[in-house]
Amino acid sequence: DHAMAEDTAARSMAALVGRIIGAKPFPVTARRLADLTRQDVVRIEPVIQVLESDPGLSARLLRLVNSAGYALRQRCTSVRHAATLVGTDRLHQIATTAAVLDLFDSKGPVAAQIIEHSTVVGAFCRYLGAHLALPVDDLFTAGFLHDIGKLMLMETENEQYVELLAKCGSRPDSIHHLERALYGFDHAVLAAHVLTAWSIPDPVPKIVAWHHEPSHAYKVSSMMAALVQTVRLSDALVYVMQADPGPAGPGYGRTA
Repeated sequence: DHAMAEDTAARSMAALVGRIIGAKPFPVTARRLADLTRQDVVRIEPVIQVLESDPGLSARLLRLVNSAGYALRQRCTSVRHAATLVGTDRLHQIATTAAVLDLFDSKGPVAAQIIEHSTVVGAFCRYLGAHLALPVDDLFTAGFLHDIGKLMLMETENEQYVELLAKCGSRPDSIHHLERALYGFDHAVLAAHVLTAWSIPDPVPKIVAWHHEPSHAYKVSSMMAALVQTVRLSDALVYVMQADPGPAGPGYGRTA
């Protein structure tokens, strides 16, 4: 029955979350950065020292800061420069996003397409958030991470999941239905559980969890609904821009 199906899905997802977290522990650098930025008085020097101790994370962070999402008038060339331009609070959020993306960075064509799509969605989220008077940093992060669950499933389910992505190619907003039929849960809910386990603060995990089910957001607040719908709108706009056929078939990104 429905209750048993829900319970089975919950246990299956819990097991998968455990596997992902076990295989992909959240970077120590990102955790130290989070601890520093939670303090009442945040000093910039320790933040810079932590970031500079991790060249890989620093490089990814600079790519994000220099992306279209920030539309900076001058290009950042160092972590110190980035901290000066965006501030320590934003730097923490961008570094968190960079750390999560780095865990699932892949040279495979399908994964690269997912990351490229998410990058542009994050930029659109920030742009729309600024014009709609919404929290731009939360939107920026949620936009970048809204599809991270797909990368998680690609790593755990391999070719089976790649075939599933290809199957939903021409049907918008359909991948989560196929995922639920096969696994009992979808990539959005899976990602939200993992992000929460990594101590990524709300509202980002909730926005990610509900970007296929905005009705849940409306039950919480009008602000949460606006955040979720902004991610959905950004995703739809980016899909229209990136509608050319790719490795996973035309239009799979619309389900993001």
